[in-house]
This record gives sequence, C-alpha cells and structure tokens, in this order.
Amino acid sequence: MSFEGTRRKVDEIKVVFGKRPDLFDRALDFYLENEGGDVNHSSDPGGLTSRGLASAYNPELGDVTKLSDKEVRAHYRKKYWRKIFCRISGDQIAIKVFDIATNAGFDDASYALQKAINKCGESVVVDGVMGSRTVRAANLLNRRGLMDAVCDEQWKMYQEKMKADPDKTDYYNGWMKRAFRVP
Repeated sequence: MSFEGTRRKVDEIKVVFGKRPDLFDRALDFYLENEGGDVNHSSDPGGLTSRGLASAYNPELGDVTKLSDKEVRAHYRKKYWRKIFCRISGDQIAIKVFDIATNAGFDDASYALQKAINKCGESVVVDGVMGSRTVRAANLLNRRGLMDAVCDEQWKMYQEKMKADPDKTDYYNGWMKRAFRVP
C-alpha cells in the first residue's frame, strides 16, 4: 500500500472513532469567513441573515442577529455537520462540501460532489442524496483532483442559479471567490 493509501486508511479510522474533534470548528470558521456578518439583501429569499443563518429558513431560531456564537455553532453542528460531513475522511473535502451545503443546501452540495466524483473516475448516481456510496467514493479518490472538480462543480452550480434568476448576478463576485476558495 502506498503512503497516500496508508494515510487515507488512517484518516478513515480517525473518522470512525471521532479523532478529528476540531474539524467541525475549522469547517464552520471557513464557512463563516465566506458568509460575513448580518445582511438583508432584497434578492435573497432568506431575508435577514446573520452568520449564514437566514431567518426565513430557520424560524425556530427567532432573531438570528441575537444568537450567541455558541448557539450558532450548536445549530450548524446539529443541522449540518452530524448528518454526513463527519464521515468524509479528507478534511479539505469535508470542509468544502460543508460550505456548499450550508450555503446552497444539501441537495446542491450532493449534486456537486457526485458530479465531481464522476469526473474523477469513480461512478456514483447523481441523485442529490449524499449517502454511504457517495461518501465511500469521495474517500477513495485523490483529494487534490477531487477538490479541483468540486470547485468546478460549485462554480457551475452558481452559474446555473444566476442564469435561472438574473437578480442573483449581484452575488457573482462573491460566488466566484467562494467556489474557488480552498480550505
């Protein structure tokens, strides 16, 4: 087994036994750097948004601008991280796909990852469901190649959103920067 193969196997074991406790914090910090602070953009259907939490999509949180950092972290950990991202063995891939999911939704993140996996030579069904087959395929691939493909797919996703809704072109610069930013 090559060094990279051995390293990948060790990373997979660490995932199973939860030996990456700081990975969620790194993923959320990466995401929050992309998001910024409080905004209320007229073309954003999420309405008032604070640290990426849109009021319209998270009514159970109340006034999102009044949440403590601890409450924000707890929400992201429960709603996003624990669902699947903690099972992706490549730290950078897990962080990048978490960023897509928290920004655009689980379906879009799943589609982007699945299309990227297929570009890299594995074969998964592109169905928008990030299940065990998608995670397993992501964990088998060369991480640099997969990251490049994920970035490309994220940018294509944003381009499709802008084409479908010209008001979203306001986000062009931010989305392009976000798509090609690597953790």
